[in-house]
Amino acid sequence: AINAALRANAACNKITYFPHGVYVVTDTIHVPPNSRIVGEVWSKVTASGSNFNSSSSPRALLRVGEPGDVGLAEISDMLFTVSDILPGAILIEVNMAGSSPGAVSFHNTHTRVGGAADSRVETACQSTTEPCKAAFMHAHLTQSSSSYWENAWLWTADHDLDGTNPTTIGTGRGMLVSAQRGTWLIGTGSEHNVFYAYQLLDAQNVFAALQQVETPYWQPDPRATAPWTPDPAWRDPTFDCGNQGDACYMSWHM
Repeated sequence: AINAALRANAACNKITYFPHGVYVVTDTIHVPPNSRIVGEVWSKVTASGSNFNSSSSPRALLRVGEPGDVGLAEISDMLFTVSDILPGAILIEVNMAGSSPGAVSFHNTHTRVGGAADSRVETACQSTTEPCKAAFMHAHLTQSSSSYWENAWLWTADHDLDGTNPTTIGTGRGMLVSAQRGTWLIGTGSEHNVFYAYQLLDAQNVFAALQQVETPYWQPDPRATAPWTPDPAWRDPTFDCGNQGDACYMSWHM
């Protein structure tokens, strides 16, 4: 239903509005060129189900364009998350390049893993020795993309300040940027992810300012890369630290 609405509204130049609430989806949402998505107080789209289970074949929750697409896509006041332990979930994947600089843009739009009352991530991820792999990656800006981000928090909620759950969540990666045609990251945060907050991989023309970063609360016990195994296909850091001690086995800023 969401995909049908996005296609129809893009075709007739209309906004797709998400009233405040939680929208549980079991497969990828495809955002076509000429899309405008507006939420209300962070309307939540949450991944669920077996399509997002495989870390060897990760799948996007929100897929903005296809490789080679050029156009407009504006996303405002939304939140993308997971309702379950989904090691194959990439919360946002951007393939589209803007038809002009900044035409593909994210405003006050965030990703979150954990931190949702009554979700399985909140109740099942409580082992301090084996952090659960609740998501593969927060955001992937692919080689063909060009996008503008302003006020975006890519957050793994790996601690529970308001409740009693000893939450230990091991999201694999923060934001992977391979874009070459212009990327603007203004006031973004990427926190508590096992491998890195940001990775620039074969990227060009990236401007970043006002970045907020934190390592997972529980590192280095266990040490990175636990609970993940570095995947050469994604060029994950391997933390070959030798005798440098525990401080080396903690998430990279960039």
